[in-house]
Amino acid sequence: MDTIVILVCYNEKWVTSKKMCTYEGGNSKGIIVSRNITSGELLEWVHKIVNTNNREDKLCLKFSVSISSNECKHIKIEDNDDVKFFY
Repeated sequence: MDTIVILVCYNEKWVTSKKMCTYEGGNSKGIIVSRNITSGELLEWVHKIVNTNNREDKLCLKFSVSISSNECKHIKIEDNDDVKFFY
């Protein structure tokens, strides 16, 4: 099975400086998942990691893409195509 590594960062706050956004504080956890993971399956993983209820709590998943050495864009993961783009 082909796998990918994902770093999940949570309980942090975004800090923006000179077009760069970074996280400060919080926790991080690395996970290894199937390359064929769906957005729903990824969301389930993250709910388990951050200890939230998937029926009551809403999560917003994003991944960062470096545009240049001093600029990053954050892409919201909303469906399976977004997950495929990530890897």
